[in-house]
Amino acid sequence: MNKLSLRLRLIVWFIGISCVVWLAAGVLSWKETKEKVDEFFDTYQMALARQLAGADWSGLAAGAQKITDRMIENVHNADDEDEAIGFAVFDRDGRLVFHDNENGKDFGFLPATGSFIRQIVDGDDEWRIVWLQSADGKFYIAVGQEEEYRADVVWDMTEEFMIPWAAGLFVLMVMIVAVLTREFRPLGNLIDRAFLGYVRDFIYVNIPFATFNVADACLVVGTVLMGIYILFFHERFMKKSAQQEEQAAPETDAKEGEAAEPEEKPGTREEEDNGQADAKV
Repeated sequence: MNKLSLRLRLIVWFIGISCVVWLAAGVLSWKETKEKVDEFFDTYQMALARQLAGADWSGLAAGAQKITDRMIENVHNADDEDEAIGFAVFDRDGRLVFHDNENGKDFGFLPATGSFIRQIVDGDDEWRIVWLQSADGKFYIAVGQEEEYRADVVWDMTEEFMIPWAAGLFVLMVMIVAVLTREFRPLGNLIDRAFLGYVRDFIYVNIPFATFNVADACLVVGTVLMGIYILFFHERFMKKSAQQEEQAAPETDAKEGEAAEPEEKPGTREEEDNGQADAKV
């Protein structure tokens, strides 16, 4: 019986260690994802704030806000998150000049220029807002994003990363139970046969089917569940993760392409020198 208790202790220790490692990986993944998400959205907010700060707001027409709102409403198939981004433009006296027609109109005038601050918007929503002064110094630009939206993005990305590992952890636990049970089975069966006259962990079903035990059942069930995940869920998780990575990737390829100088074609300089030499001859 001591050997059997050793088997149980080993199963508990292996499963416990696996769970602790999985949880630690989840915490590290969450922290790393949060840093990347904050860095990306902060960069996006700064880029939008710079563009708005460079605009000429002095010559803004009186009905520009309404015209812009109608133009946006006419955009079909637009899937816009209200908490994704918001902006507002104020004059020196704190009067709202222009906004995004969603959350920017609820921004309070707090021109802490050149820094990110946390402000309460629309009662109890906490937003991360960056303030910049316009190029002509006559206006203040505020670009913000709701903190809860960032937290949801981080949790979604972490969840998509950890769910496949959770399925793998379950299969690992089943394998641990199956392997340890198999290794300790001869001794356990011998003890059962000696004291009880039969083996306790064997299950007999009164139908034409093989006799099996708990370890066999766990192994089969775990394999079936893993197959279901691979066939029906794995591709969906991978596609969704790839879409979020594409949306989160900064769109810098176009700017780098414009900034790159065109390469001089090989042989152009040599051909020009030969042409000049021919002209002299």
